[in-house]
Amino acid sequence: GAASLLLDEVKHMDTALLGADKLEVNKGVTKNELNAMFNRVLDYISLIDQCSQQQKIIVDDVLDFSKLESNKVELNPEPFNLNRFLKDLETTFLSQLKLS
Repeated sequence: GAASLLLDEVKHMDTALLGADKLEVNKGVTKNELNAMFNRVLDYISLIDQCSQQQKIIVDDVLDFSKLESNKVELNPEPFNLNRFLKDLETTFLSQLKLS
């Protein structure tokens, strides 16, 4: 059902984190190389944070869909900032492209 589809999305976000093991630190690196590596680490940390936040939202959505499928939900409409949501998506996908 819908819950399994959303769980698949969580798995896809985990793949964004797999590149973190590619970071290597060798002896004798230059200051510029060290700065570049540091910036990559910051990019990875930012991506991990974004993915973690999105995974929490998806898990909450899975739980909500499970309640919907079992007719045990009460809907409470709330304001939604579509522009912020789309900007967050754009940031996440651009980060993933940058790390590829």
